Amino acid sequence: MTDPSTVCGVSLVGLPAGTLGRVAELGPYFAVSTGSVVEPGWRPVPALYTDRAALAGLVGRVRVRLGVGDGRVAASILVQGHAARLWSLSLGTWFHAGLVPDLHPDVLLWRDEDGSVRLHLERAQGWAGGHLEDVLAGTVLGEHLAPMITAVHRLGPLSDRLPWGNAASALLGAAQHRGAPRRGAPPPQLLFVLPGARRRPVR
Repeated sequence: MTDPSTVCGVSLVGLPAGTLGRVAELGPYFAVSTGSVVEPGWRPVPALYTDRAALAGLVGRVRVRLGVGDGRVAASILVQGHAARLWSLSLGTWFHAGLVPDLHPDVLLWRDEDGSVRLHLERAQGWAGGHLEDVLAGTVLGEHLAPMITAVHRLGPLSDRLPWGNAASALLGAAQHRGAPRRGAPPPQLLFVLPGARRRPVR
């Protein structure tokens, strides 16, 4: 997947004041907290993908919260929820500001809230320029979903189609959210390559 910093013609800039607040008004999956961390329990996002015990515990809490008996279903639902937050925050910021937020794992924190992943950005920055679809795909797919799904596979047997299919559904749901403004939206020919899924435009 593409490293955003290697995409030609893009640069990292500060997000306009109030952007993330307006994006959060679209719904809970579009929300992210920012600034200095004062609440306990926040961890760097890479830990979610590398700490087997933490991930297994999170999957277990998803099972309890949703009342599902199959750990594979709970793991897939966890991936879908995490993907929905990443896609929604990214597309919502693009819709509102014409920028793709910088969601690099090094600046993104996570916290477990009863089997749901809440996100926090240490700094509110975004990528500006052309080829933002490459930046978005490289960040969400390459830096987050691919390592998370790999980590989920380490917990036990799971078909690739289930988590990647849920990630695709989360993308379409975020792109088609009824509250998302159309002005300044990504071009309709925007394409994402999801493993196990057919290439299709987001409209």
